[in-house]
Amino acid sequence: MNTKLAEGLVIKSNLFVNGNERKPKVFRVGNFDDKWIYEKTSTYGVDEIFYSNGTPAINKERSQKEYLVLSVVEKNPQIGLGNRTSEYNNLITAIELSSDGTYDETNPKIEFSTAYVGCGQIVENDIKVVRQMKKTYI
Repeated sequence: MNTKLAEGLVIKSNLFVNGNERKPKVFRVGNFDDKWIYEKTSTYGVDEIFYSNGTPAINKERSQKEYLVLSVVEKNPQIGLGNRTSEYNNLITAIELSSDGTYDETNPKIEFSTAYVGCGQIVENDIKVVRQMKKTYI
């Protein structure tokens, strides 16, 4: 694995603020400027929607909340056509913990990347690991 993040870690980041609600209660967050969700200017000077699916969801409270990492999916570079290799990328899914630090499956989830080739990735140094939780069955 190329990322230090793993299932069971509790994390926080100031960069979880800007988001896009892609599915109900699932937010794609990242290191974007305030207007990332609304528009971008193409090389031809035409404004276009950056994410055509999803609803802007900027929430400053997300920077103070703790999230439990549920899954880390990584795609390592592979040889493509000729000598070209595909880029390494990943997708981390985490769920917001309740104010008392407990897991509640109805809480909102976030998704983000630490290695996306475009804009919006969150550098792992900007993510604080708070503690580790263990899965127990009752």
